Amino acid sequence: MPLCLQQNPDNTLSVVLPQPVEPSTCSVVALSGAEFVSVQESPWNLTVEQAGQIGGAITLVWAIAWAWRLFAAMVHPSSQPQEKEMS
Repeated sequence: MPLCLQQNPDNTLSVVLPQPVEPSTCSVVALSGAEFVSVQESPWNLTVEQAGQIGGAITLVWAIAWAWRLFAAMVHPSSQPQEKEMS
């Protein structure tokens, strides 16, 4: 739960009591670490499972491309550059 704070004349912060229902009325709002991460709009806020799924998908795409390249090399062996013999 976010805390509503007020700034004192000596630049310290104190908790407003009673807490207002709507935090948007506060001049300073303190969030916990989990609350801060949950309100961020960044696409990089991923769980470990989500990051693993994305990494697995990227690895799968690379593996398919590598297998496709091997298959193409077997089907069209002349498309590979040939080494020239030096005389």
